[in-house]
Amino acid sequence: MKKPLAILALTIAAACQRTEAPRQNAAAAPPPAEMPAMQMTHGDSEITETAAADAPILTAGQLYMPAAREAYAKAAEIPDRLDKLYCYCHCHEHLKHRSLRTCFQTHHAEECNVCQKEAIIAWQDWKEGRTVNDSQIAADRAFNNGQPPPNT
Repeated sequence: MKKPLAILALTIAAACQRTEAPRQNAAAAPPPAEMPAMQMTHGDSEITETAAADAPILTAGQLYMPAAREAYAKAAEIPDRLDKLYCYCHCHEHLKHRSLRTCFQTHHAEECNVCQKEAIIAWQDWKEGRTVNDSQIAADRAFNNGQPPPNT
């Protein structure tokens, strides 16, 4: 009699854990209070995240992914340069971003290696005294076989 009761107790405990897990995941931490004004709109099949043109680059404390901190910190040093660069993850077409800068004014670049790499290239060019045009050409080479970006 003890074995069936033990099995029943374990089964109930496992079922309770399975029903509790989604509730814990759904209760994600609220976004940081210092977030720039965001506009969430529904596109064809995804939610787009955009920011006001004058919104700041997100800070390390606002990020969810620590691995993206370096790219965001470098982006914060060159927001005007990023504002003049086409982003090769094609977020302009799919997410309605204005430029590479928008990716760093939102959480988009946290999970996008293209955005991060392109911003680091632009930052390195800036540190070495190269022009914004040089940064665009470097991005064209790295992400578009040397071809210029599409008309935006």
